[in-house]
Amino acid sequence: MAENILKGVYKEGALVASVIQKDDAAKIMLKGAEPGSPSFKDELKKAAEGCKPHIEKFAERELCAVLLQNPAGAEAAEVTPEDLQAFGLTKLSLMDGNCGIIIRVVEAEPAPTPLAYTSLRSDKGLPDQPGMAEIPSTIARKSYKELSDPQKKVFEAAAQVAGRGLVRMVCVDDGDLKMVVTVKDAPPPRARSVLVPLGSFANDLAKGTALDEIGKRLAPLRT
Repeated sequence: MAENILKGVYKEGALVASVIQKDDAAKIMLKGAEPGSPSFKDELKKAAEGCKPHIEKFAERELCAVLLQNPAGAEAAEVTPEDLQAFGLTKLSLMDGNCGIIIRVVEAEPAPTPLAYTSLRSDKGLPDQPGMAEIPSTIARKSYKELSDPQKKVFEAAAQVAGRGLVRMVCVDDGDLKMVVTVKDAPPPRARSVLVPLGSFANDLAKGTALDEIGKRLAPLRT
């Protein structure tokens, strides 16, 4: 089936949604809903209901919220697998609209096992452990638009390597700039978190290390 794009099939206030249909998958692209708003979950539900005639016959039914005002809120957005089932969706993805990169994914299946951030080893390389890292609110975050150009390139490379296996990407600064990347893994615990030395990789890139070499270092993000 060729890709079929239905533009503006749902509009309400600031909310505007289009639908992309291809093969067994339908994806709602929604603008106007931002995490942090008390109505965020309700807005997702309304968009899913408004687009239902265009997605209900497809096996994969995804809603992608394009976040322009508050992409940093994606990390803490409280949307559960049970919510998605109630909305008639199989997947929710949250995109940083400043770069077009998906930074969080929730699927309509049991959530990954939580993992304390401190349990991610801080030795050399890219330490990883099962589960989804729970990052304390006391640790500073950085959004994509706050990164330097070399840091943005490493961020983009990490997203590309993780691909469709990506569950969440969060940039943190706990004295050094790092990136906590969670990717899918076989159940249980359904995910694996990798600690990427974003600042160090970006410094190497700025000093002349090839981006392809950085990509090789990010190989642990592949699922």
